[in-house]
Amino acid sequence: MDKLQEFMQTAKLSDYIDLMVKALENPKIKISMMTYGKSYNGICFGCAATNALCEFSGKIFDETNIDQRTERAQFLGYDVMDVRDFERIIDSLRQGDIQNTAIMFSKARPNYIYPYLTMLTSFYTLEDLIPFKELSTKLKQDGL
Repeated sequence: MDKLQEFMQTAKLSDYIDLMVKALENPKIKISMMTYGKSYNGICFGCAATNALCEFSGKIFDETNIDQRTERAQFLGYDVMDVRDFERIIDSLRQGDIQNTAIMFSKARPNYIYPYLTMLTSFYTLEDLIPFKELSTKLKQDGL
C-alpha cells in the first residue's frame, strides 16, 4: 500500500479539508480551477486538487508530467485510480458541496447536517479559505 492509498483509507473529511486549505494557502502550481493539470509555454496550471497532490507528495509537477492523470500518477508513484479519486474528493470540496463529498466517498455520518460553502474559483482569496478552516475545526470536534 502506498502513501496515498493509506491516506485515503484512513483520512477523515477534516483531513482532506486541511490538506486542501494548506495547498491553497501556498500553491506550488499556478491556480486554474478549470483543469487538474495543464502546461502552457512552460507554465504549469492546476486546481486545488493538483496543488493538494503537490502538498501531500512533496513533489511539484512540471510541463513533462502534469497534462495527463496517468503522467501525474506515474510521476508521484501512485495508482492512477487513487489519483483520480483523490482529485475528485478535493475538487468536490472546493466546490463547497461538503455533504455530497462525504456521501460520494463513504465519509458521511447519517443525520449529520453538512453545510454548503462558497465555491472556490481561480480567483479565491485567503479569506475565502476561512469557512473551510472553521468547518474542519467543527468536523474534528464531531469526530469527522
